[in-house]
Amino acid sequence: HLDELGLTESLACLQRESGVPHVPGRFAPEELLRRLELSPVSIGIPGAAATPELDLLTAGRGDYVSAEVQQLSNCHTGNITCARWVRDGMVISGGADRKLCVTCLDGAPRSSTPLDAAALSLDVLDCGAGTYMVAVGCMDGSTSLFSVGADGTLSHLRRAKHHLKYNHAVRWNTPGGKQLATASFDQQVHVYSAAVASPPDDARPS
Repeated sequence: HLDELGLTESLACLQRESGVPHVPGRFAPEELLRRLELSPVSIGIPGAAATPELDLLTAGRGDYVSAEVQQLSNCHTGNITCARWVRDGMVISGGADRKLCVTCLDGAPRSSTPLDAAALSLDVLDCGAGTYMVAVGCMDGSTSLFSVGADGTLSHLRRAKHHLKYNHAVRWNTPGGKQLATASFDQQVHVYSAAVASPPDDARPS
């Protein structure tokens, strides 16, 4: 389903490595799995040999990943679709359970807040003085803004819905965060200036 998700680079990589052009419906799932098992990009598939370039994806091995430090669980009740560092020791995640969750690795109490739709993407902006701004792109095409305090407390700021399909990417223009860009399967990118980074629902992006 890489083509349906718009992941054309990943699809092209798989095509090159496996030598199999992508033709929807050409192969049964069992045949696709067999071919991927023979491909050098098939990390995580039983019986497949990992290439040195991708060893960092295998926990506990390789030049980059030497050990799993911590596993965070019980943050969400559904699939976790995105996660970013807020700061060192603090992670924020969004999921299909329509929830945004801040987790501290030191065991401090978690902070969570509901979303109007499943989260697909998020990005964090350091505003200084121990405060952070989080932009969340959701499945209903909306963008929500939250502030995160130094203790991980979440506060909802604003929500706008300008995309017609999934809002699958949100990015602050850093450093400074003077602009926010959102991208969707509706073939549009919306860019907001700092003055309208949290537009009202009836505002339009530049």
